[in-house]
Amino acid sequence: MYFFLITSILCSALLFVAFKLFDRYKINTFNAIVFNYITAFTMAAIISKGEIFLVFKNAEWKGISILLGFIFIALFNVMARSSQEAGVAITAVANKMSFIGPILFGVFILRENFSILQTVGVFIAIVSVVLTSFSADKKEGDKKFLLPILLFCGGVALDTLLSLAQANYVEKSDTLSFTGSIFGMAALIGVFILIFTSIKSRKTPQKNDVIAGFLLGIPNFLSIYFFLHSLDFGIMDNAQIFPAFNLSVILINTLIGLLLFKEKLRLFNYIGIALAIVSILLIVFI
Repeated sequence: MYFFLITSILCSALLFVAFKLFDRYKINTFNAIVFNYITAFTMAAIISKGEIFLVFKNAEWKGISILLGFIFIALFNVMARSSQEAGVAITAVANKMSFIGPILFGVFILRENFSILQTVGVFIAIVSVVLTSFSADKKEGDKKFLLPILLFCGGVALDTLLSLAQANYVEKSDTLSFTGSIFGMAALIGVFILIFTSIKSRKTPQKNDVIAGFLLGIPNFLSIYFFLHSLDFGIMDNAQIFPAFNLSVILINTLIGLLLFKEKLRLFNYIGIALAIVSILLIVFI
């Protein structure tokens, strides 16, 4: 059961690495994102043997999947732009603070139990996210804040809607179709935008954009598909699994940045990593 959650975490961590490599190798991020969703939708259709189309037609969650499709492609682009204009540190904080939405949803709507120590863990988690992601670089800290704010608000909406859909509308047997439908809507929206911009600019996507999108689509699909499966198995309450997932991704990306990209961490970054571990233990295991 934990296999799904662990695999989802690893795939999600790969997405941040991919965006960093896109900038390094001059990949057109939007083009790659569109082909990423085409790839993810294709994977869902193949794995479901085409059942996704029939299930979507009669599903109660059809409207939610369409809305999530809009949010998915919008957030991916906001995340990319925010990383470039506001800085990776600020963007990471905005993105990972989104677990607040599902926590509030789980506690106040689903009436899930949350102990005092777990509540303390949530506050420690917030501090750890800030410390782990914060940069002392003033130039980075003074960047535009609009994009990170949009990313945070969108992330809260996305995580909460996923939690709502999983709890009330999506059957276990429909998890793949639900996931694929979201990717399909995001791909459809992206294709329309891509056609419009290509006609307007008279430029078509490059080969490297298509390849990058394909490589991004595989972990992107697996990250959410396996995450929804972990929700199905009920290994943790929603109020526990979202923060555990997000904080684990932060920890992994910090290590990748340190070991692979040779990023330098300051004392408060290391303190944040330690607090992240403490908060995960409090939220998940106590």
